[in-house]
Amino acid sequence: MTADPVPAGRLHDLEPLLAPGLAGGVHYPQDAQVMPALAAAHLLRASGARLLTGHEVTRVLHTPDGTVRGVRTGRGDLHAPAVVNAAGTWGGELAARAGVSLPVLPRRGFVLVTEPLPPRIRHKVYAADYVADVASDSAALQTSPVVEGTAAGPVLIGASRNGSASTAPCPSRPCAPWRRGRPACSRSCPAYAPCARTPASGRISPTTSPRSAPTPGRRDCSTRADTRARASDWPPAPAC
Repeated sequence: MTADPVPAGRLHDLEPLLAPGLAGGVHYPQDAQVMPALAAAHLLRASGARLLTGHEVTRVLHTPDGTVRGVRTGRGDLHAPAVVNAAGTWGGELAARAGVSLPVLPRRGFVLVTEPLPPRIRHKVYAADYVADVASDSAALQTSPVVEGTAAGPVLIGASRNGSASTAPCPSRPCAPWRRGRPACSRSCPAYAPCARTPASGRISPTTSPRSAPTPGRRDCSTRADTRARASDWPPAPAC
């Protein structure tokens, strides 16, 4: 990926609403995002695969020597020469049903979502510490400014994240450290409307890295567990 240094005098050519007085930045002209649900739907259609919804996997079937040969669901057994755990944030739960320990832990964050606005943000804009926070395996609360427009109009302003072993419901109000971080997160978007607080809960591995590897102790069974923390590490094609 190309990374072009941008001097302070050219920042507003790329993003007119940036705050004044910034030292400079870096532009990634090839930066892009895909919507995982739409990407998966198109790949499914192109492959000709058969999608079975409402089939909850209750256990993984295997031969006496440990070779996986399918899954058992509430609607019957499905046999296959290989099984891929592509359950994403539920990958740990599904792995347990295969008798495998896959540590996927809760990680909570808050993002501010505005009402639909005219196009204002041309790129995903974030401070350098946002990259460090995403990659960090610290369980402590971290906040860093990131602003992103969407095709539908709402602007996403964030973000906070902290690791937690608890799956308790998100609080109705952001915690005090997040309230202190909110002005810093919103400076790059000076004209946003009253926004809804949208608590989001993702899951991470202890290293924050997605898991894509053969499942230990199970032949012909692979794990592909995406995590919210570093979803960009995946290519757009899901395993299926």
